[in-house]
Amino acid sequence: MELSPLGLPISTGDIWTCTRKDLTGITRWKGSVRGPACSSYPHPKLHTLKGIVKNKPLQDITINDITRCLKERHKKLPSCTIKWDHVLNKRLPWKEIGKELSTNLGTPKDTSAWFKNILHRAFLLKGKQRIQHNCTACGEHNEDWDHFWRCEKFQPTWKRFIDLANATDGDEEAHDYSEELIYLGVRKDNKSIKGSLALLHKLIWKFILIDFTGASIEGKHIKPRTIWKRALRRLVTRLNAQARAIAEKMGRPIVSTSLNLAGEQPLKIYADAVAQFAQLVDLVLPGEIGDAQGPSKILQLEGAGTQTLR
Repeated sequence: MELSPLGLPISTGDIWTCTRKDLTGITRWKGSVRGPACSSYPHPKLHTLKGIVKNKPLQDITINDITRCLKERHKKLPSCTIKWDHVLNKRLPWKEIGKELSTNLGTPKDTSAWFKNILHRAFLLKGKQRIQHNCTACGEHNEDWDHFWRCEKFQPTWKRFIDLANATDGDEEAHDYSEELIYLGVRKDNKSIKGSLALLHKLIWKFILIDFTGASIEGKHIKPRTIWKRALRRLVTRLNAQARAIAEKMGRPIVSTSLNLAGEQPLKIYADAVAQFAQLVDLVLPGEIGDAQGPSKILQLEGAGTQTLR
């Protein structure tokens, strides 16, 4: 047996007689023979490189893995993250926050207001830098970052959001009225809120900022009750768009029957729906149940006729 220039074994046809003591283990790298195992370092299966995701062994590391590792070493977090860590006196889950923002079902139209004005602290508050200015919304306290998240004008909206979040998670203490939750969507356990709940959080901020800016510049009246309705309406629009996209990929409609598990009675009370489905979906939204007295009928088209499925 001899080795090719690439280290691959090639049979020569020669037969050698030897004892077991004369044999030694060899180290391979993707089929190529590197040499005796006792003198090969680093071992392709036992060693890795610092910073490689999931600590892949050397033989499984790709160019993409090395590129990602080098980029991580030189990556700098935005200055706003350092500011928020200092303000809140804690290390926030920035990777979770960033991942949620990049994978959310919202569009830039939905998230850019929060991203630019809240996350990057770019929103103009007139009471900053030792300048005293009454809040545009409530007119009572100084308009600065310390007050904005707890402004009495927007508290009912945020409390509804927190109640919905706790009901969805099935944990009444997972979300509390805190600066990190209101501004950044960070839970009590220092984890980022996710999915539809995270999008609703950003949508609430979008409409708060719109109304606040209108009141500050044009003197318009702020209507806190409409903020919640507009945010929910936009959330439903995005959920419907997502459902349509899934239906197009599947090549057929998505059929949704009454709110119940197979064989169970339809649910008509919001609390019952939360208890049964909260752990299975991102978000359970309250809404009207309609005035139908019985379950819906499902028909399947077959040529010129129909077949009743239910």
